[in-house]
Amino acid sequence: WRFVVRRNYVCCGILDKNLFGTHGLVHAVAELHGRVLAGDFISVLSRLLTAHLQHHGMTCGMDDLLLRPESELGRAERLGEANAACRGA
Repeated sequence: WRFVVRRNYVCCGILDKNLFGTHGLVHAVAELHGRVLAGDFISVLSRLLTAHLQHHGMTCGMDDLLLRPESELGRAERLGEANAACRGA
């Protein structure tokens, strides 16, 4: 795989999770520019990805997880039917 950046422009490659693994991008930065800069790079990357998730990410609140009353009734009925079928088998 290859990831090339020139003057803040991504020339080729894809920035995905494989790029950050063992001997990945952070390792390369540490070898080329030192551990201090690699630490700064991780901090900057963390802030960048957090900002991206805050802007483009999805949220899931408790209201999204709770069933509506009619759905809960249907769920209870189906569970009752399945339970009765198991007892009859």
